[in-house]
Amino acid sequence: MLCPRCNSEMLDIRAQKTNPKAPDFQCPDPNCLNEKGYRTGAWLPKGKVPPQTGYAAQQAPKQPFTERPAALAKPEAPLPWEASPKDEQLVKLYWACFDEVLAGLKSRALRDGFNDEQIAACTATLFIARSRLL
Repeated sequence: MLCPRCNSEMLDIRAQKTNPKAPDFQCPDPNCLNEKGYRTGAWLPKGKVPPQTGYAAQQAPKQPFTERPAALAKPEAPLPWEASPKDEQLVKLYWACFDEVLAGLKSRALRDGFNDEQIAACTATLFIARSRLL
């Protein structure tokens, strides 16, 4: 790909990208700047970036926090959240707090005025306060 300003061959920087919005190609000349004063860059059209290159390839698939990481497939000891009586007690307490918050909103006919994030915040506040007593 040629630079639209100086016609030099642009560098493919997809493998070095840390920001998905950064250009896929960059002019090798540091003095070749665009209107905003940034180094001249170019993007591939959306849907044209192969999945094995660029920013998407650098991102590991996300694993839920509550699952055992693959690197610890055969542990010597259970992880802190696995099969401990304290953990089971905290899980029960969390869901009891959640049910209590929902029941309180329903009894006061306030449920429609609260979104999911606000309900989660109410539950977390109650759970934190009560978990300190355990």
